[in-house]
Parts: sequence; structure tokens; C-alpha cells
Amino acid sequence: MDTTTTIIGLALLAIGVLPFVFLGRKRKKIEKKYMQTFLSFVEHNGCTVSKKEQDGNMIIGLDEHNNRLFFLSTNLNEYTPIVVDLNFVKSSTIVKTKKEGVHDDEGVYGIAKIELCFIPAKLNQQTINLEIFDAKKKAEMSSEMLFAREWTKIINDHIETTVLQVAI
Repeated sequence: MDTTTTIIGLALLAIGVLPFVFLGRKRKKIEKKYMQTFLSFVEHNGCTVSKKEQDGNMIIGLDEHNNRLFFLSTNLNEYTPIVVDLNFVKSSTIVKTKKEGVHDDEGVYGIAKIELCFIPAKLNQQTINLEIFDAKKKAEMSSEMLFAREWTKIINDHIETTVLQVAI
């Protein structure tokens, strides 16, 4: 009786766990392919990234030597590659667009869009916005705000260091 119960218990456990194992493997395979696409995009531009991060459907990377930021986002297997030449950028900042009609003291739950905004060094140049989160494409925000804050700091620190090196 105990052997039968153990076998049935193990079979049920396998049926419950195996789908998660297969989904995890499939997700890792997709993320690896996505990273390879990103690295090919960077190499195609004659650069190598020294810092990079993948968060869901986006990858960002910084080539500190060539002062270029690479961004790749995907939506339904459609890739959107963007290169930002940091030599022409004064700073970066986070732009949050709030949902209409939603009031929140914290400013978190009413966010419709988060973008990294690159402020140009010259007035006649246009700002560049990288979409980090859009409530129309993704229902809930997870780590996008943290991702945006972290990369804004990395970019601004790099710009300050680069400007100081050029000034010296």
C-alpha cells in the first residue's frame, strides 16, 4: 500500500512540476537568443559593451570606450534597436507619464509610461526617449522603475566621467 501511494504521489508531483521546468527552459532559451541578437547588433556597430542588463523584453548596454548606449526592445518578435551617441548628450533623466484620472500620492500605481530621456548637449538637437514601460503593452509594472533609475545613474555617471576626462 505504501509503495502504491508513493508511486502515485511521485507521478502527481512530476505532472505538477514538469510544466514549470519546461517553461523555464524555454524562457532561458528565448532570453539567450535575445541576448545573441543584442550582441550582434552591438558588434554590427563596431562596438563592445562593458555593461549590459536584460530585463524582460529589453536589453541595454554601454560601450564606455566609444561612448555609445545600445538599447534593444522587443514586442511580439519585432525588435527595435536604438543607438545613442553619448558624446552629444548632456544628461539622462526619467520621464513618467501618469494615467489620466488616477491620483496617487506615491506616483507608482498611476504610471502609464516610463521613458529614459536623453537631453542633448546642443539646443538644436532633439531629445531621445527610450520606452522602458508602457501600460498599453504590459498590464503591470515589475522592475522597470528600478531598471530606469539604475541606468539613469550609470549613464549620468559615465557622462560626467567622460566630460571630466575631456576637460583634463
